[in-house]
Amino acid sequence: MCLGARKGRSPKQKRIKSTSDSHETSQLNQIELKNDYRGNEISPKHRFFSSLLELSYALLELNRTDEAFANLLQVANRDGARYPLTHYYLARLYELKGNLTEAEESYARAAMAYKTKNNSFLLDLSRVRQRQGNFKGALAAMEEYVTAMEQQGLKPAWSDESLSALRRKANSEPK
Repeated sequence: MCLGARKGRSPKQKRIKSTSDSHETSQLNQIELKNDYRGNEISPKHRFFSSLLELSYALLELNRTDEAFANLLQVANRDGARYPLTHYYLARLYELKGNLTEAEESYARAAMAYKTKNNSFLLDLSRVRQRQGNFKGALAAMEEYVTAMEQQGLKPAWSDESLSALRRKANSEPK
């Protein structure tokens, strides 16, 4: 005897019921997605890019970086201003691939978009610039980070040592 028969439903009826349940859930999700966090109407185009972004996060969790990269690039190129965190994840993938120029550009976009909300992007920007040998640029990003943190009363304990090391490297950099 199959499980569906014990409950009075055939396996086909169970599939239909399960499909019906998921359709109802899908409808509820669509209703919830009608409004973004500000309560503004989200156009179908924005729902598409929002979905691509969520898919990218899932793909990154599964280490499917090439697929995530393709989706993130599509979101960044079409609607990056609305989803600036896309630039951060792209930068991480560019850095992973060794494309430091693109990583720097993407970290800079993320840092600019989240300037007062999340200063940690400046640390990533500084790190990539150091890897490129651009110590003056790395110093500028690090100084901006430390200044922002000091304004919040949160000066990192390691900041003086890191800034000193970067200043030495920047001063020895050819002009």
